[in-house]
Amino acid sequence: MENKIFQLADELKELKDKKKCVEQVVKEISDQIFEIESELVKLMTRSETQNFTKNGTMFCLISNIKASPIASLKDELFKNLKEQGYGDLVYETVNANSLSSF
Repeated sequence: MENKIFQLADELKELKDKKKCVEQVVKEISDQIFEIESELVKLMTRSETQNFTKNGTMFCLISNIKASPIASLKDELFKNLKEQGYGDLVYETVNANSLSSF
């Protein structure tokens, strides 16, 4: 039984080490993807290219606008949204980590 424990401990350590190595490779690839995407977006924007197809893959330039309330005006925004009939956009949350530590 002791041999089995040591064997499993060795296997577990080896797998965790392998996972760490693979995660580093994934991080490096993700960084490269980000750099290339950023450069592609710049070039597409400069050339006013909305989309193109290359080797059966379509590349599209999509803009997303995200809104976030200014912290000091958050309560006022929520009040106005409720008054204008958009109260379903407003909800209270509790941070799960804060609640767990409480």
